[in-house]
Amino acid sequence: MTSMVVIPDKAVTDNDITNTVTETDLYSILVPGNLLGTNGALRISLYGIYSANAGTPSLTIKVYYGTTIMFQDATFTMAAVTFNGAWKFELVLSAHNSVNVQEFTGVLSFGNRAAATTGNGDIGSTTPGPTHPIEGTAAENSANALNFRISLTWSAANSSYHFTRKLATAEVIA
Repeated sequence: MTSMVVIPDKAVTDNDITNTVTETDLYSILVPGNLLGTNGALRISLYGIYSANAGTPSLTIKVYYGTTIMFQDATFTMAAVTFNGAWKFELVLSAHNSVNVQEFTGVLSFGNRAAATTGNGDIGSTTPGPTHPIEGTAAENSANALNFRISLTWSAANSSYHFTRKLATAEVIA
């Protein structure tokens, strides 16, 4: 069987979450009713940069489908470093043999915040940034249009703290 990938959404405008302790959406997509059905899937890919040039902040990351928090956790404590780090989130939201049971799985990867020759990130470091597999479930009625969103909350407000989404795509896996 051949699968087809359709891209229902992309975001190419920077979304910089900085200087706030208010929960803020990094990315959100309205998933049309019946898109997931009983065996459909949606892949979400997000890429960007992060920095903390002062203090030792952390982020709380949440993943929602509808009103259900499917995942919530705090990141590692970031050291004050002048370089940006690159990050990548790859997530798949899928139905689990029912319109009322969903799950997601994904990987959150944070690049080392060290100097690159050009750009952000450092592939020459012997201490890579953390990579974390994550997973969560929901029991929403996917026959209805529901938001799938990823939000962030900084542990402290500081204009030196930046978590910037540079690109996001959503692909239907049919």
